[in-house]
Amino acid sequence: MTGRRAILGRGPNATPPRAPATEVGAARPAAEQPAQADLPPAEHAPVGGRRAPGVEQASGQRGNFAAILSAQKAGTPVGESPSSLAALARGEAFPLKQAVALRAVVGHELTRAGLEQLYGSALPDAHVFVGNITTDRYTGAVEFSVDWMDNEGAVVARLNRRLARHQDGDLELYSHGCWVEPSHRSRAVSAAVMQREVELLSNLSAHPKTRLSLWAGGMKDPNNPDDFQPLGVYVWATMGFDCAQNHVQRSRLSRSGGKARCDVEAKSKELQQKPDFALMKHMFGVWVDAAAERGMLPRDPAVLRDLKQAAQLCKNMWSLATLQVPGLDVQVDIGGRRSACHVGKAFLLSQEAPRWEGVFLVHDRPEDFAAIADEYCRPRVAQATATFEQLQGDLAKLLDGDDLLAKQHALANIGRTGDARWAPVLEQVMNDEPELKADAQAALHRVTGARLTEAMAEQAQDSALGAKARTAALTRYTARDPEGANALMTALMAGPRTASDFEVAEVAMKRLVKRAPEGVLPAVVGLYDHALRAQEVKDPAGSGYRSFTRVKEDTRTAVVEQLAQLQRPDAQAALLKISREDPSWEVAEKALAAWAQQVGPHAPQQALAEVQAFLTRAQAAHTAAKPNTNHPDPKVAASARDLQSRLSWARKHAIATLAEVPAPGVADALVATMAAEPYWDGVGKALLALAKVLGPRDPGQVVGHAERLFGQANNYAPMRTDCVDALRQLTLEHAGPALVRLAQNEQERQVLRALQDGLRDCAAPGAAVARQRVEDRLAAIEAELKARYQQTAPRAGK
Repeated sequence: MTGRRAILGRGPNATPPRAPATEVGAARPAAEQPAQADLPPAEHAPVGGRRAPGVEQASGQRGNFAAILSAQKAGTPVGESPSSLAALARGEAFPLKQAVALRAVVGHELTRAGLEQLYGSALPDAHVFVGNITTDRYTGAVEFSVDWMDNEGAVVARLNRRLARHQDGDLELYSHGCWVEPSHRSRAVSAAVMQREVELLSNLSAHPKTRLSLWAGGMKDPNNPDDFQPLGVYVWATMGFDCAQNHVQRSRLSRSGGKARCDVEAKSKELQQKPDFALMKHMFGVWVDAAAERGMLPRDPAVLRDLKQAAQLCKNMWSLATLQVPGLDVQVDIGGRRSACHVGKAFLLSQEAPRWEGVFLVHDRPEDFAAIADEYCRPRVAQATATFEQLQGDLAKLLDGDDLLAKQHALANIGRTGDARWAPVLEQVMNDEPELKADAQAALHRVTGARLTEAMAEQAQDSALGAKARTAALTRYTARDPEGANALMTALMAGPRTASDFEVAEVAMKRLVKRAPEGVLPAVVGLYDHALRAQEVKDPAGSGYRSFTRVKEDTRTAVVEQLAQLQRPDAQAALLKISREDPSWEVAEKALAAWAQQVGPHAPQQALAEVQAFLTRAQAAHTAAKPNTNHPDPKVAASARDLQSRLSWARKHAIATLAEVPAPGVADALVATMAAEPYWDGVGKALLALAKVLGPRDPGQVVGHAERLFGQANNYAPMRTDCVDALRQLTLEHAGPALVRLAQNEQERQVLRALQDGLRDCAAPGAAVARQRVEDRLAAIEAELKARYQQTAPRAGK
């Protein structure tokens, strides 16, 4: 039986040791694993029916390829730290809005190139991309994503970050997703990223509570959305993260606060009250009993009791994660592979382990946490780097050998995992060994990034990937191949068929208008024609929440917005054509407004005529359709309401456009529109526009129309409110008497509030009495509503 002293020997007060030999993602010492265990699977697969020869068998005659690779590595300049403030501000900047948001948070210039150099140094042989810069309007945090891709265009690592400056001045970098491809978990990517982010925050902020934070759980595989692995519950504890509630207040950047930390907690109000670490200890006891029942732990009651007591003595997540019993290993499943590990690790990788909110203080850290960073993360990164460099050197030695199959196999792996340092080696192979020229050329095509660029173009055009993934591929392609980007974006706009095709074409169009506005008009007009006539094709990526008709309308609206930015006669002609012919009233009105805004100051009479013609067509459409919103068939009634809503929306906005046209006959056109308008909302919009146009020179006419319409709209409070608002645009000298008259019999709260605001400073005869009457009536309405609520509240509580 294992004694309690042996179990507690790894107690919370012990000196933090190096990582256990079987840590997830760590490269184990050579004595504890096969010499080639960290190689990706293909690098040691059987070749030609036999295993590729080892390094000791490669006794080449030339012996120069390994030397060339070593010389390339030795000649690489060291340079400054990628986390230095100078390095972070160099290279390609973010767009202005994103750059301003980042500077507002960190107080320093951060560029895309600076961040990509920072994160790229964590996995030097991969290609890094920083993107998706957005600002959270609730917290003020700046969000961004980082992707590492291999030479074939597959994502090998991904993380998402939120960066915020709090009121106390502390800087917080929140991780809400970190995933590493299983083939790269031996590269210590998370530890390397953590080191760089600690350096980054140290340089940006000296506040003692500046910190890294995260929700320790798991992340979906970006290459396989069905694969979710909750490794983070354990991994982040080994990195030195502790439960945030032990050090700081709960993070405002976390969006997981409302989720249950584990299934048991969701069913127990008592457990919901427990802090993260208290719940973790409780669930450790639950897991011990369950593991004993499943045969994973001995069923000896004394051993189980000692294990539970040992967990209760742990002071932080790291001490729990490294809890182990000499001679007691537990079999767990990690990524589909069975592995034997110590007790703490087995618990945190189990289904019973709760998710938890973690924090790593950059400056104000307890001593034991500082030791964790020094004793665990740094050697782990150094060992992973050394192992990878040795494997690259082994591949070079294989090329120096005489086995043709081994060389072909090595070249295939170099193309998949190598970086630009291999270019001179591969060129030498192409020159010296004709039988390997094709293989070396293919590898060179990959290590130089040419194949990656091609893969991005292919992904951007692959409808099966979905709009989000294709847009990300387009962004990366544009950064890597600016010269070819215009041609690719034009191709994406040429013939969209599915919903995701149109979404990607919109993004391509907006970027193309910014990059090449001179020659983009034919492509933009062509996209409009496709969006007008395209028939629905089943989207392999899913159609989303919008109908195909609405997707096409949104695309045509986006076309209108981009044509408005071109500010050219040919673009104006296209806008005018769309305003006359588009079957969607919303799209047509937007085109009309954009056209009138540009043409109106130069040709006001033409603009006036076009807007009036639009209103006439909308009125004729309403008369012809006769929408029956009370039809007994729900589908017919819904279609009628949709038509009515669209026509009303388009007419209201067209009336607002009419008021902006600087033509002499606008006032008469607005009066005629009020008489012909079928919807009260449009009449109100026309009255407000008339007050704006006619108020300064003929306020009496505005007063007359407002009082007349106020009486006619007896059952429609929004229209009466528009009448009051139209009067409030006039001076109190002209509007005061009318406001007093309108206030005499009004009973509707919405209208009374508008009258209260209009009469506040009014000095017209009877204004004081009218104002008091309005306020008394409002007070009576509020009292009535309060009494009604008090009557219904107890009933609702039952």
